[in-house]
Amino acid sequence: MERDLMVDRPVEILALPPKLHALFDGHITKKANGDPEQNERDFLSRALSAFAAHKLGGATIPEAAQAIVDGGGDGGIDGVYFSPANNTLWLVQGKYIHAGLTEPDLGDVTKFKAGVEFLLDGKFDAFGANPAWKKLLPNIAAYLKNPSTRVRAILCYSGLALISEDRKRLFEALRVKVSKDAEDDFFEFNSINLTTLNDWVTGGGEALGVESVELEIIRPGLLTQPHETIYGLVSLASLDGLHKTHGKRLVAANLRGFKGRTEVNDDIQKTVNEEANLFFYFNNGLTAYCDRLELNNLDRANAERKRITAKGFAIINGAQTLGSIVKGFESAKADAKPVGYAFIKIISLEKCEDDRAFADRISRTANFQNYLGLKDFAAAYEFHEQVARTLRPHGIGYHYK
Repeated sequence: MERDLMVDRPVEILALPPKLHALFDGHITKKANGDPEQNERDFLSRALSAFAAHKLGGATIPEAAQAIVDGGGDGGIDGVYFSPANNTLWLVQGKYIHAGLTEPDLGDVTKFKAGVEFLLDGKFDAFGANPAWKKLLPNIAAYLKNPSTRVRAILCYSGLALISEDRKRLFEALRVKVSKDAEDDFFEFNSINLTTLNDWVTGGGEALGVESVELEIIRPGLLTQPHETIYGLVSLASLDGLHKTHGKRLVAANLRGFKGRTEVNDDIQKTVNEEANLFFYFNNGLTAYCDRLELNNLDRANAERKRITAKGFAIINGAQTLGSIVKGFESAKADAKPVGYAFIKIISLEKCEDDRAFADRISRTANFQNYLGLKDFAAAYEFHEQVARTLRPHGIGYHYK
């Protein structure tokens, strides 16, 4: 039984209802009759589903609100949104947990899994009694007939607890059932808990990296398991161009930004200006991660190059390399810009159960060329950033670097 004692509730839950009301009041109807507290929680659960469609699927606020199908005969699915940009059908169950601690009940998750399975099996009659579903079913049937469509089931809830293994096994069994093989990405299940929701509310999800970058990878290598990764060569000119477009945001996730004039950085810049054709041999290159990695379909069979789009792109090792390349281009004559390549490795976090923890491990263990002092690691400790973001909506500043 949930209790209202403030001491029992994590601070992250406090800013969530005001944010959901600010986004969805006037877009999602709140019941006028019945228990006011229950009506409020029902509204917040629906708003969580819409919030997930907005943040994950790219829906506008009105589109996200229109995606709500919560009601009788919904099959445990509260929100449905199709993202035309990447042919992805998002199926969301939203659960507002007032105490902010636990995960959704097994019964609710089981119902959600059953509804998703009905949909993937083409058993659309299971949703016929729901007016909102009835309007969507013809389009959903068309989406599912398209072989390029991907389906993502999202459990979005306002508790700090991670999803238990019994809940995961439900969806893993469904994934095995509907997938051709282990590498088939047609269907995936992911959960969004209060930690991620707090990032969305406080801006933590947008604080690091850039929304989208396009790159051409020369002589690429591609890994699909356990985490999709592409590696290869990228032109120095394209890296300079990325920096011109996005600036310091490219390396916001790095342990610390470009340090300017150091002996190592001066050597890197000298190589850019004098031996750009040999840059690849003398430099470790860059490591980056992204939320999602998209490959240009026209390049799938091309072993020499692959054009990619990286969503939520962040360079987490190589700030000194990138900064020195930019300085090298700035100092070069207009008619004699450096021509060379750097090594790059881009890791997709899309299939990570805890993408934040995995990204942090990449940042801390990736190879580096300049000395990192204890203060660099202390200031980069995720705890400090999390505290700062969480306190910010309440008018409290937290200075740590």
